[in-house]
Amino acid sequence: MSGPWIDRDILVKNAKRFTRAHGLFLRRHGPRISSLVEIAVYNSIVDYYKHFGYTATGANLGPKKSFRYKLTSSGLTENYSFFKVQKAGDTFHILHNISIQSSHHDHMYFTADVVISNRNGATTQKLKSGRRHSFVSREDLITFAEVKHLNPFPEVLFNFMGLVLEFMPMLVEKTCVICDSGGQLCPIIAFTGPGSNHTELIQEQLTKRYGINIVFSTSSSFGALTGLSDMNCYSKPPAVSVADQLARPRRKFVID
Repeated sequence: MSGPWIDRDILVKNAKRFTRAHGLFLRRHGPRISSLVEIAVYNSIVDYYKHFGYTATGANLGPKKSFRYKLTSSGLTENYSFFKVQKAGDTFHILHNISIQSSHHDHMYFTADVVISNRNGATTQKLKSGRRHSFVSREDLITFAEVKHLNPFPEVLFNFMGLVLEFMPMLVEKTCVICDSGGQLCPIIAFTGPGSNHTELIQEQLTKRYGINIVFSTSSSFGALTGLSDMNCYSKPPAVSVADQLARPRRKFVID
């Protein structure tokens, strides 16, 4: 035998006993596991700001101050709750399942699982069809996170880089500064499942190259993100005026 022997009948018996005991819970919550994992990551990001001294306040609460998570990609922001985090004049909104505007086109969007925006939050506009939609404009976007209830694989990791290029191209174009702490969180993609040797290599290389955050095995922390304080952050270099650029000494080239 290549491994330890277990009586198959006992395994089947134990599985049936478990489903009889917890069948109602599984029927009610099984299809919602992905949504519950999203909520766990959302709450982790709120905790990240609280860890760094921000005050987190629930906004647009429901009856009896209940927090209404946005578990669908459709729907207007004003019908759901969000967290407002504040410290020393800085205000950010942590939004759930909201569209973000492309950095390259005014009418291209993608719905991210978690979005952090500046104090302007989400914008709601009326479409030509008469319907309204809510989104975070490119100017107001700070970062976003994607949550995957599956094992990581190469295609989904490389696809995430396409999202970064479309919605936060400054990381790819190297026009922001990557740091270990301070600033704002770089985009995050989190998986409940563990990585293989190959996906761990991709994780290492993409993180090193672009500063994004790739997290594996969140199932071990019940879906929550751990080590947030050590994740990659970014800051934008201070804007340089035209006058300052002209005042800089010019490098002289000598042609022999």
